[in-house]
Amino acid sequence: MSEKGEDAINTILAKIGVPGKYQIFTFVCTFTIGIISAFQTVGLAFIQADVSYRCAEESANSTHLTPDSENVFNNRCFVGDNSSAATECERFIYDQSIFKSTITICSRARLVTVSNLVYNGVGIICGIFTGWLSDKIGRKPCIILHLAIIGVVGTITAFSVSMEMYIILKVIMSAPTVGLYDATNSHLSECTAPAKRPHMLIGSVISWGVAILLMSGLGYLIRDWKHLQLVISAPCLLIALLAFWGYDESPHWLYSQGKFEESQKVIEKIARWNKYDLEDFSVISGKVKHGESSQKVSTIELKDESNNASNISVEFTGEENEMTESSKHGCLQILKSGRFMLIFLICSFAWFSCNIGYYGLLYGIGDLVGDLYVNNTLGGVAEIIAYCLCFVILKGGRKYVYVGLGIIGGVSLIGSAIFTIYPTR
Repeated sequence: MSEKGEDAINTILAKIGVPGKYQIFTFVCTFTIGIISAFQTVGLAFIQADVSYRCAEESANSTHLTPDSENVFNNRCFVGDNSSAATECERFIYDQSIFKSTITICSRARLVTVSNLVYNGVGIICGIFTGWLSDKIGRKPCIILHLAIIGVVGTITAFSVSMEMYIILKVIMSAPTVGLYDATNSHLSECTAPAKRPHMLIGSVISWGVAILLMSGLGYLIRDWKHLQLVISAPCLLIALLAFWGYDESPHWLYSQGKFEESQKVIEKIARWNKYDLEDFSVISGKVKHGESSQKVSTIELKDESNNASNISVEFTGEENEMTESSKHGCLQILKSGRFMLIFLICSFAWFSCNIGYYGLLYGIGDLVGDLYVNNTLGGVAEIIAYCLCFVILKGGRKYVYVGLGIIGGVSLIGSAIFTIYPTR
């Protein structure tokens, strides 16, 4: 049996990685990076938490709020009473029972909503660009680049001297946060056999739920938002170095760019890691002259134990150093197909709708009744359970499952809005 094209890669992966040691290693890397990436988003519930505070009077000896001192000033951002001109506070005393300090006080508190809106809006727009960049320069370079940017910009964010500086840095960080998630999951998918891709990708998304749980612990132990921002950002620089050493490029991407020999080397490494007998794995490479042009021809042969009549033979062919632009694949390919474009628009609208509800709850977790840490932990547990349910409903297909869950989610949101507007007595 002989195959050509990117289906050839899938045929090989189905034979040598279902899934094996290499896929498990890639999954662990993707899962770990997923947690790091999610920290920048799920951590906002603690970094931007609303903390009680009051103006620090020169005569005040206490560093904590008391029930009586909470009502000393009608406006917590100003010093003064009805008999004197009010002046804006320069120093504040925080309720340290939850956090030691916060960035959301007085006029800055109103900018939190703006910060979250811009953070997500820019992330959506930049997601298109980062996807294109991943197709252009490869998965591995994008993963390293995004990790480095998050590490550097996130660390600088911890030293923000104004809310405006904080918002600008957060906006800059939204692009690599989205791009990192996309690049790592694309890489995982392209290193896994097609039959196991849904399971691996669903498993990797659980990292978001784990990140929420870990953030509850980090938020409890680290009560200063600047220190918390440092802890979730600085390690990205180390992980970027480890990714440079430990990550291989996607064999699918290498093949799509005409880098056949490099693609073969990755496939051979996958075979070795998965303890596939290399005696049953042979690569035959050569060049064939067609007039004045040279064409590279490589064949990978795998012994097919299930079919003694023939082996699996996969051919890699293409121009020696490059493929034609029309044969390379990229994110803009969907524009050439009306059906793919329609599916893309429907999925984009669905994803946008889901994210409105999801991030509304994520960012507003501190406004719910009860303890912030408990609520956040329960949210993380619920998210992990939801992702695990995907393994069960995966057998029911995609279309009807999504439509059904979409209806349930929509009705729930409408119901919560009704009870909010017309509360029961």
